[in-house]
Amino acid sequence: WRTHLAYNNVTQIAQSSNNIYAVSDGALFSINKEDPEDKQYYSKISGLSDANIVKIEFDNTNNQLLIIYKNGNIDIMHSYGVNNIPDLRNKQMSTSKGVNEVYFTGDFAYLSCDFGIMLVNMAKKEIADTYIIGPNSTEVKVLSTTIYNNKIYALTANTVYTADADSRHLVNFEYWKATTGLPGSGNFQSIGIFNGELYLLRGGTLYKKDSNGNWSNPLSSNKTKIKISDSNLFAYSDTQ
Repeated sequence: WRTHLAYNNVTQIAQSSNNIYAVSDGALFSINKEDPEDKQYYSKISGLSDANIVKIEFDNTNNQLLIIYKNGNIDIMHSYGVNNIPDLRNKQMSTSKGVNEVYFTGDFAYLSCDFGIMLVNMAKKEIADTYIIGPNSTEVKVLSTTIYNNKIYALTANTVYTADADSRHLVNFEYWKATTGLPGSGNFQSIGIFNGELYLLRGGTLYKKDSNGNWSNPLSSNKTKIKISDSNLFAYSDTQ
């Protein structure tokens, strides 16, 4: 059997030291950085557990690719095969299982989901925990998650929640507090760490928090997303 998939409409890109991985119309392929003619195509035939990929991110710590499917299924692809994590796919839920962003730190991946935060142990290749952080343990759509100065920042459209990163009680919503004193106005869009500093995208405007805890004047405007990759921070919109 052969697969016949489209590879001309790339919507997701991730990279390792050797390869660039891309998703086109839900299908995954890679290109070798040293030899662009060396292309690899991945599907159920090559070991993937599902189809219709919506997000990929590369885990540099463990040298493996995190693959997330539309139905919530998760694969971890590495040099010796593929490990499947079906827990989210199999879980009966009334809300969306969508994953909006992935943040890696050490052996863990924080998945910002439509219902809260899911913590994946990338070394053990298993779900480590799930945090439902809304008031009275309600599900909230988390857009972005990061850790700065030993605090977890979890961003929704209207609120930025924080909690102590070392706390053993993060499954308890009472340990997550709404942050005040944030710059700008409008909906929150993304949050991340670059060069040891905290960046916040809100209402299309990018802000930076300095070492004294003060937020800078706007750095960039008319942006809808930020992407931090290796030594670069990109602030962009759908058109620029």
